Order: sequence, then structure tokens, then C-alpha cells
Amino acid sequence: MKLAANSRNGLMDIKKITPDGSRLVFTGAILGTLPVRVVLTPEEARKGLSLFKLSTALAALRIFMFG
Repeated sequence: MKLAANSRNGLMDIKKITPDGSRLVFTGAILGTLPVRVVLTPEEARKGLSLFKLSTALAALRIFMFG
């Protein structure tokens, strides 16, 4: 999975998502060369979900389902 900036240049390439207790660990590379492990805690996941408005959540669902 690739995360891109507005310019569509690859910012982060996620190779693997693994559970670590109650956390998720994203393993990949930033800018194609710098290896990185990012940890998502339950608290931060809840904060992220709170950023979604209903319209954003519906748009995300449409994107996931239909591309």
C-alpha cells in the first residue's frame, strides 16, 4: 500500500501490517529508501476515527468498495 502526497509522489510504501498486542505495527519505507516501523495505538486509532465526519466515512466506504 502506498501513501502519497498531493503531488502523487510516493511518500510511504507500507509492506506489512502486523498486530503487536493491542497495537498495529506498519512496516515499510519512507521515500522509497528509509526503512520505518510505525506503531498505531488504540488511543491514536480512536483519535483518527474521531476525525471522520459522516460524509467522509461514506466517501471512504465508497472508495474501498468501488475504487
